[in-house]
Amino acid sequence: MKALYLADMPTVSLLQNRRYNTLFLLILAGEVIFFLPFVIARLFRPTLLEVFQIDNIQLGSFFSIYGILAVFSYFFGGPLADKYPAKNLISIALVATGIGGLLMAQIPPLWVMNLLYAYWGITTIFLFWAPLIRATREWGGHDQQGHAFGILDGGRAFVAASMGTVAISLLNFVASGSVDSTAISSMAFSNLLYVVSAITMGTGLLCWIKLPKTEAGAEKPESIKPELIGKIARMKKVRYLALIIICAYIGYKTTDDFSLYAHEIHGFDEIDAAKVGTISLWTRFIIAVMAGILADTFNPQKIIHYGFLLMLGSSLIIGSGLLPEGALFLPLLNLVICSIGVYTLRSLYFTLIEEGQIPILYTGTVVGLISVIGYTPDIFMGPLMGFFLEKFDSPLNHQFVFLFLSLASIIGWWASWKYEKLNSKNEK
Repeated sequence: MKALYLADMPTVSLLQNRRYNTLFLLILAGEVIFFLPFVIARLFRPTLLEVFQIDNIQLGSFFSIYGILAVFSYFFGGPLADKYPAKNLISIALVATGIGGLLMAQIPPLWVMNLLYAYWGITTIFLFWAPLIRATREWGGHDQQGHAFGILDGGRAFVAASMGTVAISLLNFVASGSVDSTAISSMAFSNLLYVVSAITMGTGLLCWIKLPKTEAGAEKPESIKPELIGKIARMKKVRYLALIIICAYIGYKTTDDFSLYAHEIHGFDEIDAAKVGTISLWTRFIIAVMAGILADTFNPQKIIHYGFLLMLGSSLIIGSGLLPEGALFLPLLNLVICSIGVYTLRSLYFTLIEEGQIPILYTGTVVGLISVIGYTPDIFMGPLMGFFLEKFDSPLNHQFVFLFLSLASIIGWWASWKYEKLNSKNEK
C-alpha cells in the first residue's frame, strides 16, 4: 500500500505542476493582451498625449470606440467561449492584438488610431475575455473561486507592474534629453511599443503550445439557444452582478487619471508620474492575492462591501479638494488606499458567479451578458474623463473625476448589498 502511494506521488505532482502552469499562462495572457490598449496609456498618459499630439478628449474617444466594439464582442463572445476551446481563442487573440501594436508603433494619425482601438475591441474581447474567465472558473472548482480569481488578478497585476517598471526604466534610458525634459522622444516611445507588441505575440504562441485544449472535466453545452440567453438575462442575480461590475469598473477606469493627477496637481515629472501608476499596479498585485485568500475563508460578498467603502472614502477626499496642491506623501497614500478598494473589487467580483450558484457550463454566456453592461465604462469613461480634464481648470477637473467615482461607489455598495440579500433569501 505504501509502495503504491509512493508510486502515485510523481503522477500527482506532475498533474499539480500542469495545473499551475495553466494558471500561470492564463495570468500572463490576461494582462499582456491589455497592455497595448490600456496599460501604456495608464502609465504614460502625459507622454502619450505629447507623442501623438492629442488631448484628453481625443484619447477618450479611442477608449469610447474600443468600448462600443467591446460591448458587442462581450455579447457574442460569451456563447463562443462555451463552444470552442479556450486555448485556440486566447492564442489567436494575443497574436492579433500584438499585430495592432506594430501599427501603433508607427505613431499613425488620429483616424488610424480610432480604427486600431475598434480592432482591439474585437481582438481583446470577442476572442479573449469570456474564454479567460471560464477557464479560470473551471480551474478554481467549487471551493477555490477566491484563490482562482485572486491569483489571476494578482498575477496580472504582477505582470503589469513588472512590465511597467521595465518600461519606465527603458524610456528613462533611451529618451532624448534628461528625465526632466518636457516630452520623451517619439522614437523611444515607438521602441517601447515594438517590445510590448513582440511580448504580446510571443505570449500567444506560448499559449498555443502549452495551454491544454480544455480543462479536465469541463462540461460543454451542445448549443446556447436564444431563449436561454433571454432567461439568463432576466435573472435578478445577473442584473445586480452587472451593476456591481459597472461601478467597480468605473473605479478601475479612474486609475487612468492617477499619473496625470500626480503630474498636474502635485508637480511630479513624467517619469515620477508614471511611477505613481506603477505603485498602483504593485498595490493591485498584493491586494488581489490577499483578497482571494480571504474570500475562500470569509464571505466574498462582505469583502466587496468594504472594497466599495474604501473606494468611496478615498475618492471623496480628492473630490472635495482636501489635499493641498504640491503635497507628496498624502496624495500618494490616498491613491494607494483608493487602489486597495478598486483592486479588491476587481479581483473578486467574478467570484460572485459561483456565490450565485449559476451553472458552470453556461459561464461564458453569463460572463458575456453581465459584461455587456458591466464594462460599458469602456464607452463612456474615456470621453467623460476627457471632458472633465479639458473643460475645467485644475484642480477642479480632477475633483470632478473623483466625485463621479464617489457616486459610483455608493451605487455599487447598494448593489452588492442587494445581491447578498437575494442570495441569502434563495438559500433559505
